[in-house]
Amino acid sequence: MSTRALICYLDEDNVLTSTYNHYDGYDSGVGAALRAHYNEDSKAKEIANVGYISSLSPDTGEWDANNSRAPITTKIDRKTFAEQLYELANDCWASYVFIWDKSLSVWVTIKVNEFSDMYADLIEHNLQEKEVVTAVAER
Repeated sequence: MSTRALICYLDEDNVLTSTYNHYDGYDSGVGAALRAHYNEDSKAKEIANVGYISSLSPDTGEWDANNSRAPITTKIDRKTFAEQLYELANDCWASYVFIWDKSLSVWVTIKVNEFSDMYADLIEHNLQEKEVVTAVAER
């Protein structure tokens, strides 16, 4: 069984670049690998620009891919970031989203569950402006 994830880099122009990861996308899998091996801005940007990863080793940081895909780039509006991210994650059935926070040099882990939880997580990490957001149909 696969736990899918998105590995994302948000730049200063609010462009989100994301790579799809197919296996072991939970926090102790992909999240651990990112924190251990991709914990600098240049490395975070590099991994987010791969496009497609089958699996990412928490032990070595090495990845393999049995498919090829360009990374997804999305212009983010900080007022509707949660909506945009929720739709992007659901489009590829991601259970987790990992976003490199350039200002703090840390990976932010967002569990894709209920939209309201994702919105609260983004607010907590100052990635979403506090606004009344429109409802998004949850799957």
